Amino acid sequence: MDVTVDRYLLASYDYTKAKGYILSAGDYYFTIGDNAHDALNNVLAAENATGMTDFDGKPVEGDAAKTYRWSYDDVDTKTYAKSDAGERVTNRFEDADANYWKDGAVTYLTRSDWKGTFPTEPVKMTATGKMIELLKGDLYRQSKDSKSVSDYTQGADNGLTFVMMKDVDYNDDETWNKYLDEITIDEMTTQLSDLFGTAEAASVNRPAYAAGDGTASVGGNTYAKEYGDARDVTLYPATNVLASTWDYGRMQRRGELVGEEALYAKTPVGWGGGNLHRTPFGGRNGEYWSEDSIMVYLDNLVELSAAQKKGFAQGVKHVAGNDQELYREGLNMFFNEQAFREGALKGVEGIVSNENATALMMSFNRLGVVWSSASTALTTQVIRNEWGFKGMIETDGVAGGSYKSHFPSSLAAGVTTYCIDPGNTAAAGIKNQIEDNDDGDMLGYLRTSMKNFHYALTRTSLINGLDANAKVVKVTPWWRYAIFGVDAAFALMTLGCAYMMWRSGRRGKNARETVKVESETATGK
Repeated sequence: MDVTVDRYLLASYDYTKAKGYILSAGDYYFTIGDNAHDALNNVLAAENATGMTDFDGKPVEGDAAKTYRWSYDDVDTKTYAKSDAGERVTNRFEDADANYWKDGAVTYLTRSDWKGTFPTEPVKMTATGKMIELLKGDLYRQSKDSKSVSDYTQGADNGLTFVMMKDVDYNDDETWNKYLDEITIDEMTTQLSDLFGTAEAASVNRPAYAAGDGTASVGGNTYAKEYGDARDVTLYPATNVLASTWDYGRMQRRGELVGEEALYAKTPVGWGGGNLHRTPFGGRNGEYWSEDSIMVYLDNLVELSAAQKKGFAQGVKHVAGNDQELYREGLNMFFNEQAFREGALKGVEGIVSNENATALMMSFNRLGVVWSSASTALTTQVIRNEWGFKGMIETDGVAGGSYKSHFPSSLAAGVTTYCIDPGNTAAAGIKNQIEDNDDGDMLGYLRTSMKNFHYALTRTSLINGLDANAKVVKVTPWWRYAIFGVDAAFALMTLGCAYMMWRSGRRGKNARETVKVESETATGK
């Protein structure tokens, strides 16, 4: 049996000298064994070591014949100097290193000196003025030579519809620009806010949709009108249980079943997938595959590719460095670039760089002092440019947390949509920036976000049942009018209560003044 291995998965990231991926000089071994202990003994045997023991401590010799070895005489800094997308791979997150802000602030744990670098007490840092400004999250500045809104055409009638874009290449700028010209600023901004689904784009006949959430299921349920009843969707074991099987056939089958069920539930997008769990503080480790980034890389690639082939965009979350659940809102994650590249980023890279994913969800935490969704280094330079990602990048929930409310900053960084935004605050923030400042650059970012968003959706089951003549019509169901009526009734009652409280206060004041006057009269004052 032949075993094929991508040597890229053996590369290390050198953030000090090469500032990129390298293959170190020396011997590389592959081996088989009954368990990890047995396999390691085989490698030691190939190195002519002695004194090995088995798992129970009994003397063994190991079997060098069960190993495969190759060597590099020199460090290879060229093979992976560029990504598959042709982008130079280099340091992007130097300002996420605590030592960038204060020399010698931290000592990073290393296997070469485990005892000497193991932390013994918490590190304390005082934020500088520059750090505080970045922590606020207001990063976008309109350029002095910004384009004007009038430089773009919006609301045109070019005859292109959503379903007609399903086979249009991402790099066909002429066709995509004609398509984007048809959508008004108002309509584009209304699609930014995602409350487990987004609004329609009637001008290009793009339907609204509902999205699922969670790695344990598709989310939502089936439709009674079509299937006779509204059955709950299947719940699967925790993602790390599946990873523990080491069974890629089973992972692929689960991806296929998830994709099939998404068709029944009419769910084109769902937030699942899995990332890396690094510490016990990651309270949602049940949603993630493993603490090993290479396992995450491969497992994501198998399951999510199978789901995507069924038209279900199962977006990986949470990207990246989401190491802690408690107090995760705005948590500052400091790291050196090697740790980040070989850990949190590596797990996501497989499914993204192989063009088998069209959706990603970001995280609450900051990378150093910059919110992950507002990090141009992450969303654009690495995810889109280095990895060649084409699709939607959604924030984690933006409700609450002022550092997430500077929407022009995150849109300019490269996100497409805003999760759990019930008040459509993102739409208002982006629209105001464009129209109040004649900011054509921001309109350009908005158009790019819509291109990435619609490109992803045209590769999902949302196009099912549509043709070039299909029309999307916005319909307000009866129960919404009922809710409007109830809201109006409660509003009137609230006003009535406020008026009664005001009148009651006035009567009380008049009564007190009458008593005071009578008292003064009685005493002769």
